[in-house]
Amino acid sequence: MSRGGSLEALTGLRFFAALHVVLFHFARPALAPAPEWLQDFIGAGYSAVGVFFVLSGFVLAWNYLDVDGRMETGTRAFLAARVARVYPVYLLTFLLSAPPTILASVADNGWKLAAVKLTVGAVATLALVQAWVPRLALYWNPPGWSVAVEGFFYALFPRLARWLPTVRPSRLPVLMGAVWVLGLLPPVLYVVLRPDGPGTLNAHTEGLWLSVMKFSPLARLPEFLFGVLLGWCFVRERAAGGAKGSGGVLALLGAALLVVAGAAGERIPYPLMHNALLAPASGLLVYGL
Repeated sequence: MSRGGSLEALTGLRFFAALHVVLFHFARPALAPAPEWLQDFIGAGYSAVGVFFVLSGFVLAWNYLDVDGRMETGTRAFLAARVARVYPVYLLTFLLSAPPTILASVADNGWKLAAVKLTVGAVATLALVQAWVPRLALYWNPPGWSVAVEGFFYALFPRLARWLPTVRPSRLPVLMGAVWVLGLLPPVLYVVLRPDGPGTLNAHTEGLWLSVMKFSPLARLPEFLFGVLLGWCFVRERAAGGAKGSGGVLALLGAALLVVAGAAGERIPYPLMHNALLAPASGLLVYGL
């Protein structure tokens, strides 16, 4: 990495974002005596995945882009570093999740059909393409879908770095706004059109089109792009010796927005909370830290 690693101040953010996701999956039954706002905030833990996508784009920009938006390392070296950093742990979680996945599939389908499904699911998961297929996104090692999305981002980043130098830095705020709006289009369209039919719409809702909106790398790409553009702004500010001292204010504002949105519960439509809505708040928190 050109700057010796990611920013240390963001390590704690990764921990708390991951903790939010874990509490969403496992802690809600124990929160019955807690205040309603806290229950709602924990119930919005799924939204913390978007923080990771914004953070990922920001950190890649910080580590690999120069002030003109060009990559400071070769594409092969970049991709090799990404694979070495992510894939070993990803492979370990794949192996750890194998016994329960195999047992559940055999119990539901019998050995013959299970063998086919398990083979297809395993190949897709190991190749980091399961997020492109809604029915496979959560089939084997469910949290791995976000790594598959990140894999797409990593593959795209060198091409993105070849386009960034053509962007006028003065247009970055407008471009970030446009990217944010683009990220909001899939959830807004889903809420308006309801392609999976009427019914309750929350974190427990299932449907083909909802899965496409939630897991598709293309639907989550704007959050990553927002982070990259924000990271490039940060690189340029640091190189120019920009004013310091407002980081704490930005971080507190971003954190407050995330907490308030989470505590709002189902008053904010679930698809918007899941995709892109909180990208600016995440950006404030990341930039401030």
